[in-house]
Amino acid sequence: LDITQDAIKFCEKRKINENVWKTFFVCKEGKYCNRLIIPFYDKEKKPYYFIGRSLYLNEPKYLGMEGEKKPYNLYNIQRDKPVICLEGPIDSLFVDNSIALSGLSFSSETEKHLEGLDVYYLLDSDPSGRKKSIDLLEKRIHVFNWYKFQKDLCLPRREKWDFNDVVLYLNKEEKFTFDELKKYFTNNYH
Repeated sequence: LDITQDAIKFCEKRKINENVWKTFFVCKEGKYCNRLIIPFYDKEKKPYYFIGRSLYLNEPKYLGMEGEKKPYNLYNIQRDKPVICLEGPIDSLFVDNSIALSGLSFSSETEKHLEGLDVYYLLDSDPSGRKKSIDLLEKRIHVFNWYKFQKDLCLPRREKWDFNDVVLYLNKEEKFTFDELKKYFTNNYH
């Protein structure tokens, strides 16, 4: 079992840019065994958190480091532009000026970092992502309208879509920009 080669194949299959995946690690033993380790870097390129993505059938799919969960790319966004929040770090690699919440919940520290910013939530199109989107809509927060997006882009109906799946399906080479996605966000519950 050559986990390093499997990790490279995984990244290439998911269309992760080589310059990005070369900053990742693999774990061959211990708690994070058989996982792609995705470090979260600050502006000085120092890691402040990491998450392990299972390369095989290990559960759970993602396993974060001990301590309070931190968002991916939080310190590298342009704060004067709209910020798009996705669930997973891999999904966020395909959307300009985005962060990954590393799940559906986020800490009060993350909330403080996002205060005063123009924030939009692009959660996975699965039952838990839809439920969280409804919760956010009830607070008049902008969320992604997957139904309209799927219809406009002629994406097939699926139980679950995430943004990496979209990129793979469309074979898109460039990151999605806010201008491309803005018409799919709404803060209107009805």
